Amino acid sequence: TQQLVNITIEAEGEGLVVNSITPGSPASIDIDFIGSMDNLGIQAITITATDVGDPVGITTVVIYVNVVPIELPVLTIEGNLNICAGQLTTLSASAGFEEYIWSNGCVFQDCDVTSGGIYNLIATLSGCEADASVFVDQTPLFLPDVFITPNPVCGSDSALVYVDPDEVDDYVTFSWESNYNGLGGEVYSEGLVDGINDSIYAAPGTYRLFVTNEEGCGG
Repeated sequence: TQQLVNITIEAEGEGLVVNSITPGSPASIDIDFIGSMDNLGIQAITITATDVGDPVGITTVVIYVNVVPIELPVLTIEGNLNICAGQLTTLSASAGFEEYIWSNGCVFQDCDVTSGGIYNLIATLSGCEADASVFVDQTPLFLPDVFITPNPVCGSDSALVYVDPDEVDDYVTFSWESNYNGLGGEVYSEGLVDGINDSIYAAPGTYRLFVTNEEGCGG
């Protein structure tokens, strides 16, 4: 039959953190060791497991942790953290480390990203790690709703084409392109609804609308 096992843990110096000891069959432990300038050198952690059998069984394991005198530089991340949809920005980590591993797969000090979200970074120096993270805020892709009246347009008639009034205030410029992809069309006049060019009178055809917001992002 399985026997109950008890575990004891001892360390010579500072740095041992015992998160949990769970006796049983099997038994388990959860520990961390935190190195610092106050516990440099080789530190021994002794783990002893004792069962309640007859005779009593004792197993001892010694783990040696070598704390080296390395003081890590502060790890920071800089760059343009507010980007437009489709825009590229370069995240730059601070110098002083031997290796950089970004959560998106970059392995250099600088990392080019084209989407928003949280980016995590682990940097190492002589086997010691530092970590940092940053959030990149990206504007959504602009797809303004456009209304056409009347639609369809007969013959040489024209139609009023305008941006959804509920979305107009989201943008500061409106640029209309007629004959898009060579599919015809002509803009007769712009801005007849409210004095700004968020609307046009146009002939039958295909058009492209390009808008920008106050931050200069477009789509």
